Amino acid sequence: METKKGYISNPLSVIGFFLVLVEGIAGLVIVKSNLPVHLNTVLVLFIVIFPFVVLGVFFSLVTKYHEKLYAPKDYCDEGNFVKTFYNKENKSEIIIDTKDTDTKQKLVQLINDEESENDVSIINLEDAKGLVSQLINLGYKAGVYKSNTTENFATKEKHAAIWLGTQVPLKNAKEIMKSAFQYYPHLKFVHLSTDGSSRPPERIHRQIFIGGATSTAQRYGLQVWSKDDFDKIQDIDNLNDFHSSIRAKY
Repeated sequence: METKKGYISNPLSVIGFFLVLVEGIAGLVIVKSNLPVHLNTVLVLFIVIFPFVVLGVFFSLVTKYHEKLYAPKDYCDEGNFVKTFYNKENKSEIIIDTKDTDTKQKLVQLINDEESENDVSIINLEDAKGLVSQLINLGYKAGVYKSNTTENFATKEKHAAIWLGTQVPLKNAKEIMKSAFQYYPHLKFVHLSTDGSSRPPERIHRQIFIGGATSTAQRYGLQVWSKDDFDKIQDIDNLNDFHSSIRAKY
């Protein structure tokens, strides 16, 4: 059973295993059985045609439903696995309560824009809507991501990481991280989107996720950030140096 867990870990491997299994059984039937010639001919045709049928189905899955082909562990942050499904049905869920007219206008625009892509997503920590409001006022598209749990709010201890997209401009990254740490001082891990063991969707490299799983950060072996660490990165004026300073805490 442990071997199966290692090789059959996502829908892609299930498809491959199913194809090999069907082709193998059909081949054994032809070799070992004493079927009439016309039935053997049908099986041979099946063996030849079936892979092309699977290829067609696979092509459709890749082009139309690619987000369903990965397991949670294939993502740099498991939260992004669930996030891809939420985005299909509920593009950008913004939870905010504000009396500021300008902020409300920006919020309505974000909700009505089905193709909008958040610059920042925040796990549903307590009072996350306050940080969303703050970031929207700074000019960013921000939203609250509700994790797929029974908790009303995510716990700070379990969500103390920041997942930073490597394509986020330096100015934006510094400003958003500064605001996030000032609002949530419990944040203590930072990880870049290109440094995981898997290849996340391209949009992840353009986004910042606040409240990544602490368990994932610990699995990556990330070092704890102090207030001084967050303050020091504000003085960096080069994106490569900025990324290097983050990797120095791995």
